[in-house]
Amino acid sequence: MAVTKTKFRLKSFLFSPAFVALLFFIVNFATLSHYGVNWDEPYHFSRGQAYLHYFLTGNKDYADLQPYALQGNRTPAGLAKTHADLSNNGEYRRSIFQHDQITVNALLKEENGHPPLNDISAAAFNRIFYGRLGVMGDIESHHLFSLLSSALLVLVAGLFARSIAGPVAGLGAALAVGLFPLLVAEAHFNVKDPPLAAFFALLLFAVWKALTTQKFRWWFVAGGAGALGLGTKFNILFTVPIVAIWLVIVLFTTLINKQLKWNRPALFNAGVGFLIVGAISLGVLYAAWPFLWQDPIPNLLKIIGFYREIGTTTVYQPNFLLGGGVNLYPLVFILITTPLAVIIAASIGAAGGWRLARGIPFLPLVLVLVWLLVTVGRVMLPGSAIYGGIRQISEFIPALGILAGIGIAAISEVVAARIALIRKHAAFAVVALVFIPTLTTVIRLHPNENVFFNSVIGGINGASAQAIPSVGNTYGNAYYQGIAWLNENAEPGAGFGLANSTMASIPRIWIRKDLQFANHSWSGPDMLGEYEMELSYDGLRSDQYSYQYLTIFLNPVWELKVDGVVLLRIWKNDLNHARYPEAKVAKMKPVNPTQTGAVLQYDLGREIQLARVDLTFDPGVCPKLESGFITTSRDGAVWERQPDNINDSQPPVPSRGKFEPGTYTHWVALTRARYVRANLDQSKQCEPSNPSLTAWEWQER
Repeated sequence: MAVTKTKFRLKSFLFSPAFVALLFFIVNFATLSHYGVNWDEPYHFSRGQAYLHYFLTGNKDYADLQPYALQGNRTPAGLAKTHADLSNNGEYRRSIFQHDQITVNALLKEENGHPPLNDISAAAFNRIFYGRLGVMGDIESHHLFSLLSSALLVLVAGLFARSIAGPVAGLGAALAVGLFPLLVAEAHFNVKDPPLAAFFALLLFAVWKALTTQKFRWWFVAGGAGALGLGTKFNILFTVPIVAIWLVIVLFTTLINKQLKWNRPALFNAGVGFLIVGAISLGVLYAAWPFLWQDPIPNLLKIIGFYREIGTTTVYQPNFLLGGGVNLYPLVFILITTPLAVIIAASIGAAGGWRLARGIPFLPLVLVLVWLLVTVGRVMLPGSAIYGGIRQISEFIPALGILAGIGIAAISEVVAARIALIRKHAAFAVVALVFIPTLTTVIRLHPNENVFFNSVIGGINGASAQAIPSVGNTYGNAYYQGIAWLNENAEPGAGFGLANSTMASIPRIWIRKDLQFANHSWSGPDMLGEYEMELSYDGLRSDQYSYQYLTIFLNPVWELKVDGVVLLRIWKNDLNHARYPEAKVAKMKPVNPTQTGAVLQYDLGREIQLARVDLTFDPGVCPKLESGFITTSRDGAVWERQPDNINDSQPPVPSRGKFEPGTYTHWVALTRARYVRANLDQSKQCEPSNPSLTAWEWQER
């Protein structure tokens, strides 16, 4: 009997949300080193390290630590101590993200972003598993926090669905979330969105359990989830309208159908419970954020202003707007980036799962539906903004997964009732049918699962052909694969840089010690043989000269592709990889303006293939141009604005020498022109004196 019970319990565990969550963690832990970092993480990790160091030591800088070899010394000799001998008197290894420029002293002066509790948590994992124990890498140990949070998300979604519709629903929900391609990737390198989704789901689950079971301990679970969520992103506040709308529906249903009975003790406990959640959340937010300590209300208003700016100021997908400004992009993007089988199962769960599967309660299903509608609907409202795909609303994933789990349970019951041959294994058959295709796709895309598009749109190829915004956006993850190629193939001592992004996107510890990484050292038309690397998707500043030069004048030496769509390119800036090896840049004679004032116009005397213009003027009167732009024309009638503003920083090129006062250099890519205008905003700068222009043209070598 004992053996039978043990077998039964083991079988139950193997098909439970807990096992799926455990398996999710183990598999993804084993692949932590396969992924890069996203653009935001270097700052988040540095900020978390600064605050953690302050909490542990009381020091607002790193003066008590040995200098890190990677800071301020990028020569090969200075990089010899990448992982070794970085301890402070043997106490712990210093993280590369304990950056001397990002300290509490600096953060107290200006913070303009999300709360830092998730950053601090990631830093704490780093301090333990890298700094103290030395059993994980610097970056991987930071990512452990995101991975654990994502495993929690899988567990909570499964438990929620199991509580609503039974074990099959729980298993289906856990698998739907754990195999969701976006989450699989983001769990490895996104310190904000998967953790927020986990705390979001846990908060709603705990509130539901507290209200339905009348067990007060669930309010403390909700308080902990609320604190972790509010300390990560203010998006957690959208749980308030979700719960409020659901409670109104509950009240209405109670009055109409008399399904539930609410007594005064229950109402009192609920009121106290909500106060506990709010108090714990706000208390932890304040305690974990020293920026709020010095001037709480004004500084909090600054952060609220930050959210208002990023969430409402820009429409990034104008082609998806309906009349009235409703933005369909989030809904469309979810429909084409969710595995098709999950969409079908979730639709069944949402549309009538409680009718198909006997005994599924109505009201908890409504909570999940409201959860999904509010999460997606808030970024569809007129005036709202979302960018970079849908990772910023990752909290929709558990809601969709729960609905999919309910749908799978419903389908299983129907199959079991109608197909006697597989009655005992109906649930297993349905689960396999739904998730095996997703599993194989996730394995095939690894480690670029977050560029998944389903068959509705024709995969990533179809999405690219239809110009869906953010197709191919890996959020910086793909840089790691580019670095792996450079480490393997670049010649000793080679230099390389990024066309658009900052150097912070690539931690120096990834790079082979002899390689010279510096964005400012690329040689442009001089073609001195350095490598340049950049992602390839529509959100890049592809109108910048730095990117135009690479795509127009060079053939890539390597491309990272998924199903034929390029995610990242590497170029080698030399004649062997030039598209126009016969061309060189030649200097023309200076010319004086034919028109002065706010618009300086120059006639080059003939039409040329323009490469660059040098504006020179009296530095004693006006040493530096601050505002304006360049336009060119072939006939003097039709003018074309060139990319980059005058005050934009174009990468320096050795051929033009050192910047001097009274000189402005502007590079252009493959532009035919006879006339050049410097359009200056004189309200923002001085007026140049004695201006002249020197043009550089592409000629035969």
